Parts: sequence; structure tokens; C-alpha cells
Amino acid sequence: MSILKNEKKICAISAIGGLLILSFLIIHFLWMLLSNPLFYLSFLFGVLLLFIILIMLAWKAFGAVGGITFCILSCFIALSVSIGSRCQSFNLMALLYVIATINIYILFKKEKDITQMNQVNFEELEESFNSLFVESQKHYLQTEALNKKYYRYLNLKGVVELLSASLSLPEVVRVIVKKTLELVGKSDYCLFYLTDEEKQKLVLAAIEAQAGLISKIKSKNGDIFDDWVLKRRQPLMINDCKKDYRFGTKIVNKKDRDFKSLISSPLIVAEKVIGVLRLDNSHTNVYLQDDLRLLNIIANLAAVSIENAFLFQRTVELAITDGLTGLHVHRYFMERLTEELHRAARTKSSLSLLMCDIDHFKQYNDKYGHIAGDIVLKGISRILIECLQAGDFVARYGGEEFAIFLPKQDKQTAFEVAEKIRKAVKEREFILRRQKSRVSISIGVATFSEDGVIAEALIKEADLALYKAKQEGRDKVCSASI
Repeated sequence: MSILKNEKKICAISAIGGLLILSFLIIHFLWMLLSNPLFYLSFLFGVLLLFIILIMLAWKAFGAVGGITFCILSCFIALSVSIGSRCQSFNLMALLYVIATINIYILFKKEKDITQMNQVNFEELEESFNSLFVESQKHYLQTEALNKKYYRYLNLKGVVELLSASLSLPEVVRVIVKKTLELVGKSDYCLFYLTDEEKQKLVLAAIEAQAGLISKIKSKNGDIFDDWVLKRRQPLMINDCKKDYRFGTKIVNKKDRDFKSLISSPLIVAEKVIGVLRLDNSHTNVYLQDDLRLLNIIANLAAVSIENAFLFQRTVELAITDGLTGLHVHRYFMERLTEELHRAARTKSSLSLLMCDIDHFKQYNDKYGHIAGDIVLKGISRILIECLQAGDFVARYGGEEFAIFLPKQDKQTAFEVAEKIRKAVKEREFILRRQKSRVSISIGVATFSEDGVIAEALIKEADLALYKAKQEGRDKVCSASI
């Protein structure tokens, strides 16, 4: 646009300047015509012919009004020269100007039509270009989104392989939170809750945070959003926690971390919610439906892996746990006792062993039946667990016998623990076939390394002490060295 304005400006200056100059030359030539008529007449013809160029420049600069005005001026000047020079042939110049003006009008009109047509074509091309550009950007964004989806789902294969490689529950949980945060992205935190079936509450199993954020939180049971997913068994996406109508009137505790948007998905196995997988961010409108769909897929994979880990853990527990009493079995007890004896030898610390036997247990079975005997075994197992501390290990050694080892406990302390157990058993009342009954227990105590340095020797001494307690009337605690 500025180029056209400059072009018209130059044409206007040239037309007006040329008119002044040529007018001056014509007056000068008319004055000099007296001295050499033929020579100056030819010059006047040449100068008057230049007026055609001035008309063209005026038309270009001022449009039709300027072109016609300059045509009239040119005719006036030509007629004036004809009168002044008394040469009637200059009258033809006026006719020539009119013809030239008409041709110039036709020429510029065609040029204007062509320019307008070109302008329309240019605008159409520009509009087409813009449409193509918008479409191209749309396709580019779609391609980017598809590529992102492709790589997301391609990486799911790696997640499946990692989850399949381990049956350890802590390891499976760690992989789930780490890979979920990586695959879905857009999140500050990934939280994984497992369901406490007895209390029907969520318990935080693992948390993963982006670099620079604190990965520890005080709240271990989830909030209203996690409870919503647990109870409704549905995925949840919130773009703004404060504006969501489902939770707008409720207060959310955000002391641990600040979040404004979140996506969450339940882990469902056999119609039961076994956990909740959640991502949240401190900004609003972060997540899309595609993110929630991907989280659902990960949650489904995680549910299978968690269930497998639970089953494996249960299988291991069954392999080392007595089905009746819930205590550890003889084989596992021996493995642990051997390990603890090696540790005690390295650290030069004490370890005490208690061998326990229910007094006259066969009589209970004969009198009340085996079901009553099972009740007694279960009850005494609970008493043993109640009387022990963290780190102590109790097992059903066989039949009505129980074995306990107490790491880092000397003989005197072990004897006191045994007495505590004996009294607790004696005070417990059992209901056997609607009859109140009491039982007693005899205990033998042996200590590493006073009574033995290997498991077999220590067990032998504890058995001898137990036999001694039986010989002295039962319901008694005896020590191997006494």
C-alpha cells in the first residue's frame, strides 16, 4: 500500500513539474520563434507531444479528474500555441490529446480491472492459504497427539513386563507409582492406596513425587476424593477442586500438598475395590479424558499384579504358617532359629529358647473331642502372641508343643517371660462343650551360648528343661542350667 502511495506521489510531482517546465519552454519557444521559425516550430511540436506523457502521469496520480484536467490544459496550451504561432497545424495537437486521453482512460480502466481481479484472486489465495494453514496446524496437533498416545501405549508393554517380573507386593507398588507418574505425566504426585477390607478404608501404600517436591505426607487414609472413588467404584476427573459441584461444600485438608486438579481410578478385582491409583496437580484444567483412560488401563494392569502379589504372599504364608493356630510351622522355625543363632554369634549377644507343652492335652481331646482340643490350641496361640514383644518368634512345634525364641534376651529375662506366659495360660478360661475349663502349660528354657551354640543342642537342652518341669508336677517353668 505504501508503494502505491509513493508511486502516485512521484507521478503527481512529475506531472505538475513537467507542466510548469513545458509551459515555460513553450513560452520561451514562442518568443524565439521570430528569429528562426522552422527550427522552433519543430521544437514546439516535440514539446507539445510531451504533454501526452503529462496527461498519463496526471491520470496515474490524480485519477480521471486529474487526467481530464491535464487534457483540457494541454488542449488550451496547444490552441494558444496555434494562435500565438499562427500555425493552424497545432490545432491537431488538441485532437491528439483528446484521443490520447481516451486511450489512456481505456488503458488505466483495464489496468484497474486487472488489479481488482488480481486483488480478489490474491484475497482468495490468502484465504485458501489461511484455511490450509489452519488445517495443517490441526493435522499437526492431531499427529502429535497420536504420536503421544502411541508412545504412551507402547511404554505400557514395558510396565507389564516390570509388573510381571516381581511378585513382591512392595516392589509391585513401587513400580506402579513410578511408571504411572512417568507415563501419564502432567502430575506433581502419584498416590497409591490399598483397601483395608475389615475397616473398608484406604491406606497409603506408596507415593511418588516429581523432582524437587516432598514425597512424604501425613495423611495416610486418603481424602474425600479417594473415598468417592472407593465407594462409587468409578474413575474420577476434577479440573478444579473448588468448583466441582460434587465436592464444592466440603473441606479438603491440603496441609501436606496443594492440588487443584486430579484424576483417580479404582483397582477392581472380582467386583471388589482393592485399591485406588491417583494423580494430582497444583494447577487447574491439567488433565484430559485421554489421561484418565490411560490411568484406567494402568489401574487394570496394576489390579492384576496386586492380586497376584497378594496370592503369592498368601501362598508363602500358608507354606510357613500353621493352618489351625496361625503360628509359624516347625520347618520355618528351624530356619529362622539357625539364622538368629548365627547373628547372635557374630554380635556376641544372647538368645533364649522356650519349649512349651500343654499339660494333659490328650485328656482334653478324649474328654471333649478334637474340636475342643483345637479351641484350646487356638486360645493358647493367641496368649503366646499377646505375651511376646516385637522381634520375638513363636511357632507350633508339633501337636500340642510350641517353640519360642527371644533374640537378645538372657536366661533371667527369658525365665520371666516364660512365667508370664504360664500365668496367662492358667488364668484363661475356656468354654468346652458349655463347660468352663482351665488348662496349664509347662515350659523349658535354654539360652545361647550357655546351653548350646547350635540349634539342635539348644533345642535338646530346652526339651530336657521341659521334661524336668513335667516331672516336677507340670504348670511350671524350668531352666536347662537349674
